[in-house]
Amino acid sequence: MKISANRSPDSRLRTEKYNGKGGENFSIAEVTATGTLISEFKYNGEIVNQEHFGSKDSFEMLSVYLKEVAELELADVEAYEKVKVAAACAKCGSTTIERDLDARDTMQLKDVPVVPLFICKKCGAKFYSMSDAYLRNLVGRNASLFETDELAERDRDENKFVHTLQEYIIRIFASKKIHRLEIKG
Repeated sequence: MKISANRSPDSRLRTEKYNGKGGENFSIAEVTATGTLISEFKYNGEIVNQEHFGSKDSFEMLSVYLKEVAELELADVEAYEKVKVAAACAKCGSTTIERDLDARDTMQLKDVPVVPLFICKKCGAKFYSMSDAYLRNLVGRNASLFETDELAERDRDENKFVHTLQEYIIRIFASKKIHRLEIKG
């Protein structure tokens, strides 16, 4: 299957929708100061994976990332289409939630944030988004950061392991007054 990777004037690439793990997804490739960040989203704006590659050739890295899903064709577009998130701000009720990286010049980023952040454009409230799928992918790529007994717990019951991680994350971000983004759908 061929899909378009739309390149905007700021060099971001955003794919058309494709059938990914768990349904209809799209991906974004953004050049950073140290390589290319690829973020994969469900149709509702929920992030399911994020990986950083050392190469700044974003089209090549996105092609490698999606090699088992689709073949990419490059197309230039007039403007970058920001991620639309099916969520409302828990503080003010606004639906103007924006992905933090959509508002930044990613080419200046030296350290890619592990935790995807979102901001309410109306009141400025901050949110994080770490879906169960995102956590599974993150742990899978960074298993060496976990103790043997933690990995054994994951192997016994991955859902319980991910639930425990979510509880830890909620406590950490609650202390910083950053809430979990509740995405619908």
